Amino acid sequence: MSAFDAVAGAFERERALPAEVPEAIRRVVRDRGRHDPALPLLEIGCGTGRIGSAFCTAGELFWGVDFSAEMLREFQARAFTRPPLLVQADASALPFAGGRFGAVLMMHVLTASNWRSLLVEARRVLHGGGVLVIGKAEAPADGIDAAMRRRLDAVLADLGKPEPPPKRRAIADWLDAHSAGHEDVVAASWSQMRRPRDFFRRKASAARFGQLPAPVKDAALQSLSTWAEESLGPLDQPQPEQHRFRLQLYWF
Repeated sequence: MSAFDAVAGAFERERALPAEVPEAIRRVVRDRGRHDPALPLLEIGCGTGRIGSAFCTAGELFWGVDFSAEMLREFQARAFTRPPLLVQADASALPFAGGRFGAVLMMHVLTASNWRSLLVEARRVLHGGGVLVIGKAEAPADGIDAAMRRRLDAVLADLGKPEPPPKRRAIADWLDAHSAGHEDVVAASWSQMRRPRDFFRRKASAARFGQLPAPVKDAALQSLSTWAEESLGPLDQPQPEQHRFRLQLYWF
């Protein structure tokens, strides 16, 4: 059973993107990534279809892989022009032949400790000249989420349960060493109202945080709540922030 199974129903609700963002990502993959829609596309860690839905709505041949059966069930329940082909599998050992896909998407996936095996498999299943698209939503470095994440990291470290930081430098070095070309693209940007309380809601459906012992989670969130009210103001006070979705395109 995946840690994401328990949070599948609330996962996307707490991480909603503006409706135009998934379509903007699809256009970048097609136009800048030079993906031929006649070739199948694979999303590793497709989850509930937050990004993949745009490809399915456009009638493209979309395959999705996720370790969580419940996340896939949420995705499958949607109605699309062309339904996705979904597979429950470990993405570090994909059940596909080499060179199968014209594009591979990895959105918010490379924070996992097995990032190297995920990249090796993504490269293996890419068709010659295919594009690997790595993406994530970015909030401002001085925004509410960033401040609360830094504080929570410090609290968890004090409680003896630090969350390991993603190995961004090592990942970038691997990609630079193995790829033939690279392009960085901001697919979309938008203004969004953020409240400190929104961060708590997202943490409640975060799989890795959810695996911590209940006393640790309770103590960490209580400490964070006290700090947020003292440092950021009322938990329900909204603040406007500028967000963007960044894509990194790699060709092999």
